[in-house]
Amino acid sequence: MNQKLKSIPKSVNAGESELPLRPLEEVQIEAKKVQQSLKLGIKEGSWSSLMVGFGESYLTAFGEFLKATALQLGLLTTLPQLLASLIQLSAFKLTILLATRKRIVVINAALQALVWLAIIVVTHLTGSVNALIILTGFYFLFAAMGAPAWTSWMGDLVPENRRGRYFGQRNRMVGFFSFISIAGAGLILDRLAQINTFIGFATIFGAAFVTRAVSTFLLTRQYEPKVELQEPEPYSFARFLRKLNKDPYGFFSFYITLMMFAVYLAAPLFILYWLRILNFDYFQFTVLVSMSSITSFVTMTTWGRNADHFGNKTVLWGSSYLVALIPFLWFALKYLPLAWAFPLGVAIQGITGVSWAGFNLSSANFIYDMVDQPYRIRFMSYHTALKGIAIFLGGVLGSWLAEIDFQWEIVPTGVYGVILLSGIARLVVAGVFVEKIREVRVVPHRPHFIRFTTIMPVQGFYMESMLGLNRTVRRFKHRMQRMWLVMERDEIDAQSKNLSHRSKSRRSESDE
Repeated sequence: MNQKLKSIPKSVNAGESELPLRPLEEVQIEAKKVQQSLKLGIKEGSWSSLMVGFGESYLTAFGEFLKATALQLGLLTTLPQLLASLIQLSAFKLTILLATRKRIVVINAALQALVWLAIIVVTHLTGSVNALIILTGFYFLFAAMGAPAWTSWMGDLVPENRRGRYFGQRNRMVGFFSFISIAGAGLILDRLAQINTFIGFATIFGAAFVTRAVSTFLLTRQYEPKVELQEPEPYSFARFLRKLNKDPYGFFSFYITLMMFAVYLAAPLFILYWLRILNFDYFQFTVLVSMSSITSFVTMTTWGRNADHFGNKTVLWGSSYLVALIPFLWFALKYLPLAWAFPLGVAIQGITGVSWAGFNLSSANFIYDMVDQPYRIRFMSYHTALKGIAIFLGGVLGSWLAEIDFQWEIVPTGVYGVILLSGIARLVVAGVFVEKIREVRVVPHRPHFIRFTTIMPVQGFYMESMLGLNRTVRRFKHRMQRMWLVMERDEIDAQSKNLSHRSKSRRSESDE
């Protein structure tokens, strides 16, 4: 397979002459539709992130409220993602069958919204953690069914040279509204928990339903470019697995898979660590989750610009080591006074948001850079399937190890042991594999690690804040000028109508 999978142009494939040029007016109309859709894509992502903040971010906390065990929390976090990722192995065939990506995305988004109502009703009637796990499975299932189609759709809408900046801007807005919804949900939950905790969860899950419904409506208004969705040459999942260590995209997918396994050894257990071991309340839990959202959205644009300039591999390289650092920081709290746990935890979550913003952005952009449009849906499905398997295996193994009472001086409980193990595994995976990933584009030499992961994000945040403030002032001034011009025009129109009315009145009086 080539460095980047390329499709064969129709004219060459069929031995025909070049296709006739499209009329300029048609091209301009489509370009306008694409621009409008890109703006709608940011709005849709913002509303969708509100659903994540109100709902998805509190699913594990809801499981803890229902008295889930460590193993049940592990299953709640990982089993739905496993089932959803395996479904994606055949999701690309659905796209070919229906010959439209937009319809698939819209239908699954609508079904995903309805799951929140089902969670409220079923858990109220049964109080069952297992029922919550099953419904969460449907939630991720519908998300997975639409993900390959959405990835292919957006890949056709966003120009290649703008992907880093566009998705950086989109993810920044997603992070901002995630923070707003997480903080709002936490305040609602903290207040209503004094009356009835379940009512608090039902309220925020109801808000998740509403916000997902709005994002679904915005999806219906986006433009889908006309493409010929034909199934590319046969490339089975077994063949994909055989070439994991040979093909550039396969090796990249293998690295992400191993990293997800290492991350999810401990990821489901942080709820237990925060709420049961460190005894944080719901308000403190909200602050922790919100902090990662804040630092994520304020650094996302900077990561996007760095990805466009230095390449996605450089961003993946820097953010991977930051991701590996996080468990060690949480483990170090064991040796500090308990009163320091919350303020230091907030700082750790700040680093978490920065690191995952770069990691998620660069890994997503790799898919667009490495795989051409005809193969994108299928390879995205295979990639997501591997991630889901790794997440499930890591989560189950970590949850099982967490129930072991080690009683060692350095590792007093299973939870501490798994957090330490996760950090070591992340560091080993990053150290062994990230340097071997190939950069598709020709990019400048990467800067020093410390400068790239600390100084440059801070500089970018400062510049973005100043430029953002300047843009806000200019937009406000521009809108005020437009409003003033509209008011002047309306006043002139009113005066003209008044003069016209007086002229008609005078003519009618003279005729009489």
